Amino acid sequence: MNYVDKDIIETFKKNFSYIKKEPIILYGIGEKTKLLIENLPEYNFIALLDKSSIGYKIFGIEVVDIHEAIKLSKNIIIVANYSSAHIIYNRIAYLEKSHNISIFYMNGEKLSYIIEEQNEELIIENEENLISLIDSHDVISVDFFDTLAVRK
Repeated sequence: MNYVDKDIIETFKKNFSYIKKEPIILYGIGEKTKLLIENLPEYNFIALLDKSSIGYKIFGIEVVDIHEAIKLSKNIIIVANYSSAHIIYNRIAYLEKSHNISIFYMNGEKLSYIIEEQNEELIIENEENLISLIDSHDVISVDFFDTLAVRK
């Protein structure tokens, strides 16, 4: 095992030892997820999240959808590179308020809810997510086209 992998494992242990017996869901199905699962058998990893692999078993653990994850655990740890972690977090941040789920980055950091002000489409997965996004803003502007109102 190389130095970087050892550091990932030790950092994870240091930051998450207090929840190791609680059900934990890992968001991500990459090599770092495999590293954690294979080297931390004392942790209660009960499911994985990855929207393109729902229903599969990866590294011996089932990949579930977000609705199932809500039922299974109050702890989600994002296992991805740091820039991707913010994108993933923005997608699931509503779970913190609406379902009292703690969401962490794999180094133990709690990520802040940040909607990037780029021309990216927001992903609206369900009504709950939409309501959460609306509630998180003081002002919302909507363009209404007259052709929409008069079109049959």
